[in-house]
Amino acid sequence: MPGADLESARPSPAGEVPLRQALAFPVADLAMHGWDLHRSCGRSVELPAGLEAFCRALIDSVLEQAMRRPGGLAPAKTAPERATSTERLMADPLRGLRVVRGCSAERCQ
Repeated sequence: MPGADLESARPSPAGEVPLRQALAFPVADLAMHGWDLHRSCGRSVELPAGLEAFCRALIDSVLEQAMRRPGGLAPAKTAPERATSTERLMADPLRGLRVVRGCSAERCQ
C-alpha cells in the first residue's frame, strides 16, 4: 500500500482506530487461516519469525473474555510437548491442535 496514511482513522468494532491497527487483525487472520489450510492438507508449515511474533503480540493484546465471548474462539488448548513455536501459537488462542495418535497431524506417519 505505497503512499497509504497508516495513521488515518478507520472505523472498527472498537471505534475509530489508525489504519495500521485496523489492518492488524486481517493480516493475522490470513496468516493463521493459511497455516490451518496447509495443515488440513497434511502439509507442515512454520510462520516466518516476524509474522509469528506479530500474530502473538496481537493475540496477547486481546482480552481473554473478548476472545472467548459467545461466537468467538473456543477455549485455549495446550499444545503437545514437542510442538513447534508456530504450533504453540495456534494451539493457544484458537481451538487447539487436533491430536492424532498422540501427535499433531503433520507429525504423524
